[in-house]
Amino acid sequence: GKCYLETIEKEKSVRFLEKAFQLDSKIAPDIHYLIGKGYQFGGQFEKAIENFTKYKDDVASAKPSNKDDLIKKADKHIEECNNAKI
Repeated sequence: GKCYLETIEKEKSVRFLEKAFQLDSKIAPDIHYLIGKGYQFGGQFEKAIENFTKYKDDVASAKPSNKDDLIKKADKHIEECNNAKI
């Protein structure tokens, strides 16, 4: 899934990232961020926003040292999705 995010077919990443999350919800601390990006690139903005919001919740509960930066990054993607919907 992560590899697809680096290609021109970014939306194909979602299938693999979702499957990885189903198999192990703790597979990566940024799994919801990656899934959100896949949905965003695929034009599924509501699902993208949902995953970026879950990512923000994950970051808040994990309390990494760069928490504010990570939340701002997710907020930027949420704003992009909202603008795309308009």
